[in-house]
Formats: sequence, C-alpha cells, structure tokens
Amino acid sequence: MKNQSKEKPARILIVDDFISNIQVLANMLRPHGYEIEFATTGEEAIDWVSQEVFDLILLDIMMPEMDGFEVCSILKAQKATRDIPIIFVTAKTDESSIQKGFQVGAVDYIVKPYRESELVERVKTHVTLEKQRKELINTNHAKDRLFSIIGHDLKNPISNIFGFAKLLKENYDTYDDERRQKYLHYVFESAKSNLELLEELLEWSRTQTNNKPFRPALIQVTDLVEDVLNIMQETARNKDIQIETNLNYKGQVFCDKSMISTVLRNLLGNAIKFSHPHSSIEIETSEEENQVKFHVIDHGVGIPVKTREKLFQIDKHVSTVGTNDETGTGLGLILCKEFINTHDGEIWIESEVNKGSKFSFTLNKNDATKN
Repeated sequence: MKNQSKEKPARILIVDDFISNIQVLANMLRPHGYEIEFATTGEEAIDWVSQEVFDLILLDIMMPEMDGFEVCSILKAQKATRDIPIIFVTAKTDESSIQKGFQVGAVDYIVKPYRESELVERVKTHVTLEKQRKELINTNHAKDRLFSIIGHDLKNPISNIFGFAKLLKENYDTYDDERRQKYLHYVFESAKSNLELLEELLEWSRTQTNNKPFRPALIQVTDLVEDVLNIMQETARNKDIQIETNLNYKGQVFCDKSMISTVLRNLLGNAIKFSHPHSSIEIETSEEENQVKFHVIDHGVGIPVKTREKLFQIDKHVSTVGTNDETGTGLGLILCKEFINTHDGEIWIESEVNKGSKFSFTLNKNDATKN
C-alpha cells in the first residue's frame, strides 16, 4: 500500500500506428490527470504491457502487420494481462467489427473522429471500474489472509487458556499453591499472547482497508528514538542488554509519528528478543540526499536466508521463539512493511546466522510531493 494521501494516477496505454491520433487522445486525457504511454505497433504494445502495469488500453483496430483484434486476443489469452480493460478506437462502425471487438475481449469502443466529452467519460468509467475491481480483489485477499491467521494463530492460545482453566476448575482443591500459580501463569501468558495478536490483527486489517489514518508531519528523529527507548528500555534491562544510539542524523523526517514509532518499537523488540543476554543493540541513523536511513542492529542468533525471505509475507507468517523463549505474533514485521510502504520508503534485512541482524528502513526528510 502506498501513501494514502497521494493516489497514483491511472496509467493508460494508447496504441495507434498514427502519431497524430495518439497526440489527439493524449491531449484530451492528460488534463484529467492520467499518465499516458503509447505504442505504434501491436508488437510494441504487447511488449509494453508485459513489462509495465496499465489500468486501461486504448487500442486502434486498423494497424498494419498485427491489427487490434489480434493484439486484444493475445493480451486476453495471457494471465498477467487478461484483466486489463481494452477500449477499441476505430473508424469502423459496421456491426460485425463491433461484435468481433467484444468477442475478443474489449469492454467498449469509441468511434473516430473523437468527441472529447464522450471519450473522457468512457475512459473515466472504465478506469473507475478497474480501480474498484482491484480494490475488491485486494480486500478479498486480505480477508482470506486474516481468516487464515485467526484460524491458525488464535486457536492454540485459546486452547491453552481453556485447558489450564479447566484443570484449575476441576482440581483446584487438590493442587498446591505452586501448581496453581504455575497454571495461572500459563493462562496469563496465553491471554496476553492472544491480546497482542488481536491488536496487531486489527491494526494490520486497518491498513488493508485504508481505515488507518495517515497523518504525516515533520518529526524530530531524536524524539522518535527517545520515545521508543523509553518504552523498550525495561525489556532490554531484563535481559541485561545495552541499547546504544549513534545518530549521525538528528534532524527532521516527514512521517506519521504513530506509524514510525510502531516500526521502531517492533524492530527494537525483535532485536531484544533475538539477542543473547548481556549483549548490545545499536540504533543508528544516516542521511543520503533527501532520505534518512534508520538501522537497528543486534548481535544475536541471526536469521537463515530461507526465513528472511518470508518475514514480510503475510501468507508465510513466520513466528520464532526468542533466546529466552519469548513468543511473538509474527505480524510485527508485516506491519512494519505496510507502514514503511505507506511512507513510500523501503525496509530490508541483512543478517548472518549466529552473528546477528540489521534491520533498515528509509524515510524522506520532507514532503516529497512538494518537490
């Protein structure tokens, strides 16, 4: 998911063997905020669409070598391109040509010479329909993944709570205080794990349905780091872990403070979780042109390559026990990726087994939309 405050313009590919026709269409559509690309042959169009993402194709029928009908048939036969809406632009108004256009997969047709108001309205309609189609697919995928996680990861903690509560209920009088306290501890930890998972599931689901507010502003880097240290310092002390800061950049970044605090808290929490007691963790920053890089570095167990590849994928859902048997939901890093994507930043991992891990992400120093 990208920055919610700046929606990307729809991309339209115009395919026509006459540059003058392309210019006419482009001049009509660009003022409405569309990003326009063009191709002058069928082969070039197919090559374009195989490499780039388009929201709509305006396709001329009468072209040499490969006409619009053939181009449309080829695109509709390929899984990666079959769902892109295609509007034929043509001087042919006979019923057989129009019928053939719909048969090969076009969603509409526009007759030359173009009437600007009609062209703009038809393009707007099909761009909107395509956007809604993609949103529906994403929402359904998000729901499927959400239900999968709920079914898989809520089941075990709830079963633990039920099991130990049942044992206590049925045998309370026969258990000594030590066993009672032990089982109550299990119930508490399972309930705590459930609550943490539910909170992160709700937070993640908000990002998937665009219900998570995005309120970026200029925030001091030192404030972000100090806030997360205040929250996580006690957890680090419990494992006798020193957190060191090396802030080569202490200025401002343009971000949603709540989101980035969540990112830093998750990354630092993971670093503590997978660090050995009596070790150290570093938080570093550096600047590069208009970007600021944040790094959270530990010297713990490290992450195998195969696991690293799955960490940011919701459908893989990796959860690993820490060096002191700490548990986690496996959703923290997925949330981090969602939030950094919202800021048009990048997040990545460098790690070596038994030597430690370095989690990094980037933010802009100012509002990139004003540059």
